[in-house]
Amino acid sequence: MKRVILCVSVLVFWILTFSTIFSLRVEQWMIPSVTTLEPEFSFADNKGHVPLDCLFETETGNSIFTIYEGTMWEAGTRARALLPADYTVTPEDVQLICDSVINYATKTPRSDEPVNVVLIPERQEDRWLAVTKDESLPELGEFATGVSIEEQTERELLLYVEKVPQPFMEKRAQSMVPVAGTEDDLTPWTDNTGEVDWESVDWEAVEAERPEAPSFYSLIDLENWMEQMPKIGLLVGSVLASLFLWVGSFVLSKECRKNRRYLLVNGLLMLILLGALPILLHYIDLPSSLLPGTHIVDFGYYAREFGDVFGALNRFAAQGSQAADGAIHQASTMLWRSVGLAAVIIIIAIGICVAEIIFSRKGSVHYMVKDEQNGNKPS
Repeated sequence: MKRVILCVSVLVFWILTFSTIFSLRVEQWMIPSVTTLEPEFSFADNKGHVPLDCLFETETGNSIFTIYEGTMWEAGTRARALLPADYTVTPEDVQLICDSVINYATKTPRSDEPVNVVLIPERQEDRWLAVTKDESLPELGEFATGVSIEEQTERELLLYVEKVPQPFMEKRAQSMVPVAGTEDDLTPWTDNTGEVDWESVDWEAVEAERPEAPSFYSLIDLENWMEQMPKIGLLVGSVLASLFLWVGSFVLSKECRKNRRYLLVNGLLMLILLGALPILLHYIDLPSSLLPGTHIVDFGYYAREFGDVFGALNRFAAQGSQAADGAIHQASTMLWRSVGLAAVIIIIAIGICVAEIIFSRKGSVHYMVKDEQNGNKPS
């Protein structure tokens, strides 16, 4: 009984230590990078004005975020959602009174959560995927300077972008490749004479009915993500190897005194792997734009997003796009490298455990034979 309690306690300690280290790193990965915009003040109405693309779609509807400096255990720059009463949405812009708002972000901020404000973005050429979930792309307006179409299907675009600010922010991409303007349906706010009661129009509801912009993805972020896969493979392999070493130690602990050397070796290996985990996690840097909004282990999100990305890339590669083909080749190479590294570490751990168990049993048989030769009963 003591043996089981000791082994389970070691496993619980290892899991708690790893979970703490991993959760601290996940908190850093989940912090979105944002850019801010100062409202343009108008003396006509004594209000600030910001573009409509400062609206972020959240679980409670469209929201405007500002930033503030937290204190004590909430120190650092954080986002805060303004109350609906603090701003007014019009057909042209958003009217409000505040110092600055978040206009672009690598992913939708969460109220009172940390953000990383990008003051001087680095500019780099990029390629964007524009993918719609509808049957066809919406009609697009005039592209921003430096944006051009490389490849196109009915539901996807592959765009070349010259010297775009980094990191990639989807709302910035949507503003540079806008959906063409359409006439709004204001029927719910018309009176018996057919006149629109402009004061009662819910412009947020009108905005929600407009054609949905396609989802945008950066090939730079996709490339950076795939470059992390070998390190993720090492991480997964180290975790699973530690569990196999623990299983082997649990089996060997039935004869603790005879196998104490093997148990010490396994314990030392588990500590080495545990010490290597924070180093691996430090060097894994996942692009925020490809992470889910709340839970990093939302595997359904990854299946949907990467399914859309690689589905589009495969179609563009079939059309002869070298950029798409190169992205697919790099992803395939890094995935196999990740699986290979994880498998090597796991096989080594299993091999060590199997060898220890075999030598332990041979040692037990040797001692039993020696005891019988000496006239002693085997223990």
